[in-house]
Amino acid sequence: MKIKRCSWCFSCFFLYLLFANTMIYGSSRENCKVISLNSVYSVYRNELVTETTILFEINNREGEKLAWFSIPYSKLNKLTVLHASIEDIRGNLIRELGKKEISTISEMYDGSYYSDYFRKEFSLAYHKFPYRIRLSTTYSQKEFVNIIDWTPIYDSDIPTLSAFLTLNIPVNYKVDIFQRLISEPVIDTSTGNITYKWSSNYDTILPYEIFSPPFRDLVPRVIVVPQKFTYGVAGQAMSWAQFGKYFADLLQDTEPLPELEKVHIRQLVEGITNDRERISTLYHYLQDNTRYLNIALDIGGLKPHSPAYVSRNKYGDCKALTLYMRSILENVGIESCYTLINSGRKRTELITDLPGQQFNHVILMVPNHGDTLWLECTNNQIPTGYVGSFIHDRGCLVINGTESYLTNTPRLLSKDVSIQRRITFHIDSKFSTTSRINFRLKGYLFEQILALEANLNLTNFSEILEDEFTSKNFHLDSFNIQHFNRDTARLTITVLGDVPHFIQPYQNGIIAELTPLALPIPEKISSRKASIYIPYPVSINDTIEYQYPSGWLPVVKDDIEISSKFGTYTLRFNNDSGRLILTRTYELIAGSFARSDFEELANYLSTIKETEHRTKLLFQKTIR
Repeated sequence: MKIKRCSWCFSCFFLYLLFANTMIYGSSRENCKVISLNSVYSVYRNELVTETTILFEINNREGEKLAWFSIPYSKLNKLTVLHASIEDIRGNLIRELGKKEISTISEMYDGSYYSDYFRKEFSLAYHKFPYRIRLSTTYSQKEFVNIIDWTPIYDSDIPTLSAFLTLNIPVNYKVDIFQRLISEPVIDTSTGNITYKWSSNYDTILPYEIFSPPFRDLVPRVIVVPQKFTYGVAGQAMSWAQFGKYFADLLQDTEPLPELEKVHIRQLVEGITNDRERISTLYHYLQDNTRYLNIALDIGGLKPHSPAYVSRNKYGDCKALTLYMRSILENVGIESCYTLINSGRKRTELITDLPGQQFNHVILMVPNHGDTLWLECTNNQIPTGYVGSFIHDRGCLVINGTESYLTNTPRLLSKDVSIQRRITFHIDSKFSTTSRINFRLKGYLFEQILALEANLNLTNFSEILEDEFTSKNFHLDSFNIQHFNRDTARLTITVLGDVPHFIQPYQNGIIAELTPLALPIPEKISSRKASIYIPYPVSINDTIEYQYPSGWLPVVKDDIEISSKFGTYTLRFNNDSGRLILTRTYELIAGSFARSDFEELANYLSTIKETEHRTKLLFQKTIR
């Protein structure tokens, strides 16, 4: 048994989208709380039994979100005990949950029921506050890969006053244990088994802090992994190669592609000799003929549906679609590897010295003679080999039998995410202003526009553009989205409209405001708790042109430059024959930084905001 420890060391809506993903924590509330959370995990004769008892306190109507429950279970993870009751504040029983109050729901994904996955749903509200709810559940599993992945947190927005974790295993049962931000367990061997006991709490709610690391990296956590296990097939997790071998075995004996589809696939690439072109052609075939069902890896099990299943039904989850794409490539002699990864907007830490199931997603790695391609098989819009914000810079496990190995997906660089905007304001002799805005998008915002196009009609899309994508008081007249070929990771949006009240009188002239960057406002430096995490870089290049009427001249300002370790901001002014042209650049460097660097980050952002707020563009009438 090993115990592993660690220390924890972007105009407009566009920038809002870029920064929104850093906002994850709520504020402390006294509407409800968890009084105690007690979890006991026991392995006996290779069966895992999980017993959990939670005592909730609900103080008002706002807190009654804790009075509604949805308890998941499956044929593999059986719910053997479900008991709930209402108590008064002294612990006296008021009533117990009745069987007729419980609804059994079969999980549904995209209109299809999955008979192996269910939920028990019920409500236990009471009319007198405060009151308490005691919930007890017991699960049993005969097959499992992980034993424990535990935190003392029921809800990130609700305090847990006390939490206890117990692990009971036989003396000769080998496990690896990872723990963080929690005291060492008390170990007892007097009963003939080994018992580990941890205690913790979450009595202080983590506040919202911009640019914070992933929530799970900031709170107490215990993970326990068996060195040997059975889940579908027998496996071992004493090394990443062994764990990869387990997945390779799990993928064996799946129903292959139908023969007719194999013939069709070969016909699609007949005459194409370049492997990169063949891969792209077949990736487009996948995108055009299948759809994704959102069944998470840790819910949908580890063994995917077969290529034949996807071929028949034209849908699948990440596992099934990836295996299907692997089979398609294999059919034309192209090697590829099923690859486990942790996806999401934030890069969750991969604990490299704890081999085991730490992943929530599957992609396909194609070596392609050293020019490696990473295929996201669940997205029907992105280019071939596009590594987006969802999977960039992640540790991943490439499944290749006994030669399985850990590696990293490529990191997004500034050139991969750059936003270029050309904003033109035409001011006529009566000071009415029309505007043309041209956006050239890459990276995260490119991904978001693709998603909006796929899920919104034309009216909804134009409303979003007018409400969110343009400057204050902008009235949208028309817009156009231009795509390049489907394997080009950029697009352009052109927006036309008018801007009432853009020009205002000022003393003996007129002024126009600078269209500002929508930067986040950092919290007070003194209250910062977490270190800094910027998930991907930001790079904005603006050209802003003010076409002013004859008889007027702008007052040209001095150029501005603001620099820090987090990036550089520039604003330069140039008057050119009836046009005042501003060029603006802004960058934010991605990465992890110490909490002590937050003052510099906050000063960088606030200095830019203050500078832009003070920047007024003055035009004066020329003397004739």
